[in-house]
Amino acid sequence: MYDAPQKTDSMTEWCLGLPLVEDKPFGTEEADTLRRESGGWWKRGLLALLAAPTLSALVLILLALHGGRSDVIGTAETVLMVLAVILGVPCALLQARDWLRRGRDLSRDLKAGHIKRFEGLTAEAETGNGIWKRLVKIGALPGEDVTRVSIEVLPASGRIYKTEGHLLQPWMTASRTSVADAPEFASIAAQWLQPVAQTAEGEVLAGRRELSDPEKTEIRRHARLLWLRPLPFALFFSIWFFFPLLVLLFRGKLDTSAEWASILRAGIGTVASDFFLIRGLLLARKLNRDAASGYVGIIRVEPRIQKPTPEGFLLGKPPSSEPRLTTELLFVSQWTWTYGGRPANWRKVAR
Repeated sequence: MYDAPQKTDSMTEWCLGLPLVEDKPFGTEEADTLRRESGGWWKRGLLALLAAPTLSALVLILLALHGGRSDVIGTAETVLMVLAVILGVPCALLQARDWLRRGRDLSRDLKAGHIKRFEGLTAEAETGNGIWKRLVKIGALPGEDVTRVSIEVLPASGRIYKTEGHLLQPWMTASRTSVADAPEFASIAAQWLQPVAQTAEGEVLAGRRELSDPEKTEIRRHARLLWLRPLPFALFFSIWFFFPLLVLLFRGKLDTSAEWASILRAGIGTVASDFFLIRGLLLARKLNRDAASGYVGIIRVEPRIQKPTPEGFLLGKPPSSEPRLTTELLFVSQWTWTYGGRPANWRKVAR
């Protein structure tokens, strides 16, 4: 038996295209397992943190012992020891940061006291997501031949704790997002559509309904992310392009081929990043206009009823027509908002 999506304040949380169905409290065994794992990550992180100064001190001692040697072997040993510090210390610090962060996040998961269970149709899941593909590859999730799947995710760390009820050993995380639920009057509005055209497939019915406040908030959030995501890249390449350009303006020329190569790379990066930034700003403007309008369009095609045939009459089969699902479209951006009462796929992708 499968549960219905859990809705809070007209919003539903989604992960990998699956809706949240339950906030399940930790059992005693699960809490003990997380407590042991959290302690293990803290110990690893502290050991990696101590490894950085230990490695530096060891290299300094070895350099002092080999300080008098000036032959080729001594020089090579000195270079290798310096490289060990330059490469080893940052790697140890970065690894320590990751392990300490895991221990901290698992402690927060224990404090939260529950785990989030997501469950839904495989056809609606983000099967193209890299995390999903990896879960299928290691056998944690079944292939597309299974109708429904479920995963359990820890609330603070975002770690995928269980898949299909089985504990997941590798540390893998998945992002989550909140999607506004369709208001109750959406299904009522879908029944009061007016015919607007005739096609070969049937009669086209159309109408509109008001967007709820959570839906407007979600649209504005997506609009903001459209230009915020490419903004850091645009700023980085623009600043990189600005300094060689200043040199060119003041000197009137660039002296070396390296300077020309630098300004060329920066110029290409600036054009590309600015393109995505401007594109994001234009799309964000359309979405903001959709939110400001306060309405979403509704469209449905009612198929023609098939004419009875002699074969169908003899077999006792009445004429039938396949039902068509209702689609909701944003007026300005022309993006699909819902299909068959379910949110469009782009809304369920964590950004």
